[in-house]
Amino acid sequence: MKSSIRNSTLAGILALALAVGLGWAVGQLGAGNKLGADPNPKATAFLASKFVNGQYLEGLTPGKPDYGFSFEGLIQLAAAGGQDAVVKSASKHLVLGYADSAVFRIPAELLDAGWAGKYLFVAKAVDKKPDGIEGIWSKYLPTSNSGTTLNTSSAYTFDYAWSVLGLAAWAQYEGVNNVVGGLLELQLKDGGFGSYLPAPGAPAVSAADGTGIAIMALEAARGHGADDAKIDTALLKATTWLTKNAVNGDHFEAYGAADVNGTEYAIMGLAAVGAKTDSYVAWLQKQVVAGSGISSAYSAGKADLYATAQGLLALRGLSYLSLLK
Repeated sequence: MKSSIRNSTLAGILALALAVGLGWAVGQLGAGNKLGADPNPKATAFLASKFVNGQYLEGLTPGKPDYGFSFEGLIQLAAAGGQDAVVKSASKHLVLGYADSAVFRIPAELLDAGWAGKYLFVAKAVDKKPDGIEGIWSKYLPTSNSGTTLNTSSAYTFDYAWSVLGLAAWAQYEGVNNVVGGLLELQLKDGGFGSYLPAPGAPAVSAADGTGIAIMALEAARGHGADDAKIDTALLKATTWLTKNAVNGDHFEAYGAADVNGTEYAIMGLAAVGAKTDSYVAWLQKQVVAGSGISSAYSAGKADLYATAQGLLALRGLSYLSLLK
């Protein structure tokens, strides 16, 4: 059953959120930032225990790191607190290990703008500024002269959103204002954003995770010289899409099953603009395995590494923007 929240009600909520200035200014992330007590310390401990040698999260191929989830897991651990040893060792491996003398030394397959943006954000989240980090945003992300297009033909919602978030974290607003234009162009007619670039001839389809991260990025870009009127309109449409497409008003589904990761991103997106997340957070808390992490539709009742790696902030009704003050 789809949520029946009326557009007019949502418009009022979002308008109030925007009016009272729920935008943010760049400050300190990670170390020293206090988000309150962690309500799920065992889920946090579960995630920390999955960092191989305290360095990275393993992907589907045994022994091979999954850099995307490793970066997000590190952000989530830094926000949760209480796992300082793992955060320190993973930061040394994932952040300091990949930047040296203005050379971005991340694996070759990750040399594109989306990964560069995520790298920039995680570096700020753990309060690290590797030597040569300025070379990342100048080489891999748009400058004031390069327009809105990222440096890969396959760039889509997550690439643009992470680029915005990474640049905003380091107050590189000329780049933010360019990239957000490209993100706005990706909004679909129904108001949502897709997760993956559709195959040739296939229609683009909105998804909870793509919409959630887009909302966070759009909110991050507000008030720094971009076209706020366009951003506000896009935020309203995107937030409306989430509330209209929520199942039972508390979670999302994909491919005929509960979409835990999508629900997590939706929570973070809604939280970023000050919309209510209580029902979604309550549903997500029910997915936490006693004494462990967050389960998924595919984990047979056990804790799922990937759901947990993106879910600790969502369990608290917070977003990646909550790390900024």
